Amino acid sequence: MKKESGAALIVVLSLLTISLMVGLSSMQSSQIDERLAGNYKAAAEAQMGAEKAAAFGWKETKGKESPNSLEKMKDQEKLVSLSEEPEGVWGQLTGNSDKVGKDGGCKSPVACRYGYSIIGSDYYIVAMGAIIPDSESSPIAISQPVRVRLKSKGEIGPAIASCGGDELEISDNVTIKGDVIAKGDVEIEEDSSVKGNVIAGGEVDLDDGGKVEGEIEEGLDKSDILKKAPYCKKSFKGFENSKGKKVTLKDAVKDLVKDVHYSGKVESKDKEEWVLNSEGLKSDSGKVKASVGSSKWDGEEDVPVVYLKEFKKEEGSLRVKDNVVLVVEEKLELGDDEGFSLIIEPQASLTVIVEKKGKVDLEFGAGTSTERGLSSKGKPAFSILAVGNGDDDIEIDIGKNTELALNIFAPFREVDIEGEGGGSRLYGSIVAGELEIEGDDDDKNGLVIESGGEDPWGGGGSPAGDRSFGDIEGWQ
Repeated sequence: MKKESGAALIVVLSLLTISLMVGLSSMQSSQIDERLAGNYKAAAEAQMGAEKAAAFGWKETKGKESPNSLEKMKDQEKLVSLSEEPEGVWGQLTGNSDKVGKDGGCKSPVACRYGYSIIGSDYYIVAMGAIIPDSESSPIAISQPVRVRLKSKGEIGPAIASCGGDELEISDNVTIKGDVIAKGDVEIEEDSSVKGNVIAGGEVDLDDGGKVEGEIEEGLDKSDILKKAPYCKKSFKGFENSKGKKVTLKDAVKDLVKDVHYSGKVESKDKEEWVLNSEGLKSDSGKVKASVGSSKWDGEEDVPVVYLKEFKKEEGSLRVKDNVVLVVEEKLELGDDEGFSLIIEPQASLTVIVEKKGKVDLEFGAGTSTERGLSSKGKPAFSILAVGNGDDDIEIDIGKNTELALNIFAPFREVDIEGEGGGSRLYGSIVAGELEIEGDDDDKNGLVIESGGEDPWGGGGSPAGDRSFGDIEGWQ
């Protein structure tokens, strides 16, 4: 019998070993693929959860929240900061109960939350999703944040209009939310921007980071400008006299004060709170500093009217308790560097009318706020109307982190607005003969001016800060 060498056994064992290794490798690869597929599925479901939370958040936000309400959340530290990694943002949305984040309507094992954020001058819903197997587990997947950029409800009309032929200057980190109309040239420079359109009779010059997000129309004829901005005509009849007839502002004011007592000059040198109401202008002690008459104004009967030569109050506060018209012949000076508060109560409004010789100097210190934009009757709560084409300026200085709801109608006067220290906001519309707007060159959020509605001189339009969010500008 022939002796066997055993070579076949070695070959078979080698093949079995190789097959086993291939099988084990395939099993390991399958397990890795399964894990990868599971991780991908979890990540995709988490991201879909974020999208669902964003949609749910928009449903809860539309018509309810507004720029003003989000600014209040900022003061209360209820906003989401996006400066952290996704894990950190998720922690903000899930921590402190519902202080920052709100439930986004997802079902386990998908969890989703949404909150709000302010980036520069823009407002966002921020939403995220995560996969959490059970209530005691940590997330196995967390989405990237979804940002929904919000837009105020309704059409935003011209924020500013310059009716004179001189150059309109916008500089030093100013953001205009609304359209700009100018009879002459427009210069936008030093990191300033216009979110709407710019319409000019002259040239539009963009320098040093100045930009326009809407369309630019330049070189328009005077007649074309006046069609778009009829309030720039000297014959513009947009005000009612006591008989309900539409007349020019000059004639309306003449009719308003014809039977009102003239009180002369009033000045306050203390830090007291003065009151302006249907009884007149009163000091903290209750003493009447300027008497009041009554007349028909803007369709309202028996409106309290205080008629002064000059009114100066640099410190303390002025509280307006009724719908009052304050007519100033020569000068209105309110506020100084130390701070001044204008408090307009919910049922009240203040209309300041400056006669032909009049000068206005308003200086609101850091943190001051007029608190609101509309009276209870839907009228602008704070307006400045200037008669004639006097040479004196209307100067308004807005301190750091200060908010004003203000409409200005001075189509033949010089108006200068300056935001000092950054973080300043003006809700309303400005119409001037010559206009210069300057923010803060050291702060990217120097001054934001947001349009007050379709009528730029304040014809009942709601300040954009008070209007609820009604549309989405972008989804990231």
